[in-house]
Amino acid sequence: MFCSTACAEDSLPPPVGPVGQLALLREQLGARRIQLVVWDPRPLLKLPYFFRLTVHAGVDTVWICGFPFRQMNKEQKQSILKQASDAGLPTIGFIDGDYDWPQQRKFVEYHYKDLTSQLTKLELGNLHVAFAVNVEVYAIPAAKRVAGKSWNGDLSSYIDLLRDLVLPQLEVFARKKVRPDGESVVRMPLLMRFEPWWYRNGRTTEDGVPMYGLRPLNNTGLAAMTYRNTPDEIYTFSEIVRRRSMLERVPFYLGVETIPSAISKTPSFAGREILIGEALSETCRRFSGEEMESFGGFFIHTKDPYEAYRILSILVHGKKETPPVHRGRPPRIITN
Repeated sequence: MFCSTACAEDSLPPPVGPVGQLALLREQLGARRIQLVVWDPRPLLKLPYFFRLTVHAGVDTVWICGFPFRQMNKEQKQSILKQASDAGLPTIGFIDGDYDWPQQRKFVEYHYKDLTSQLTKLELGNLHVAFAVNVEVYAIPAAKRVAGKSWNGDLSSYIDLLRDLVLPQLEVFARKKVRPDGESVVRMPLLMRFEPWWYRNGRTTEDGVPMYGLRPLNNTGLAAMTYRNTPDEIYTFSEIVRRRSMLERVPFYLGVETIPSAISKTPSFAGREILIGEALSETCRRFSGEEMESFGGFFIHTKDPYEAYRILSILVHGKKETPPVHRGRPPRIITN
């Protein structure tokens, strides 16, 4: 049944340990991450029990978009961070990027200066923070492709942007924002690179474009979206990133999609969310010992916090029920 917010807090036991569909995976991964990408942070203001449900499910990192977070007022930003910290979430991450970021260096520089400056002034409680980029240089909008612009397969300007501009700013922040014990608040690796599984020098894209320009970057991790929904395919389609990880000596992370295939145009766990934990656990069993040494964990991609909330409810309670759409009314959660 559904419960009003008056009893919602009591209906969720204290998150002393994960329960539900990700519990076995959480135990299997140990210190490795289970991450949730939710993008827009603003709906989190209407979901006061979101982070408790997240921790209860066994998720340790929530990724939100840093750009809209910067636009929120200080009270709103602090509210999100406090909710996450009070719920016991270990890490909140900021993921940003667009296809034209390599050509928008001044904007990117300002973005990270402003974001890290604001985070320096905010209270994080027990939270760590993390940073990620999602710069799909190949994803040029159709209107601009028609205008004669297309991707030539060069990834060097993307790598240069991260090496010369993004990483140095994050290094400064990591040294500056520390806990009372002197430990940095930044969760390593310093920068996660969300990239498609098929990035590899010399590989030819479906459009016949050969890729080049990838170079190793220290203090980064490779987070590859597999766009697959079975253990066999997740493992098979992660081969390139597993090899890159070992060659570049950086950790790798694998992601799965929950946006419906009709929209994403790729295999998805939409409608089968309850199977995510089992599929990822089985995938993990297939890694070699050497691969496990480089493996950093999994991430689950969602459309937005509302959809993430629905999926978390399924993972915790084992029910394929849809939570209410919150239109200015207090949120409710699924209870047994």
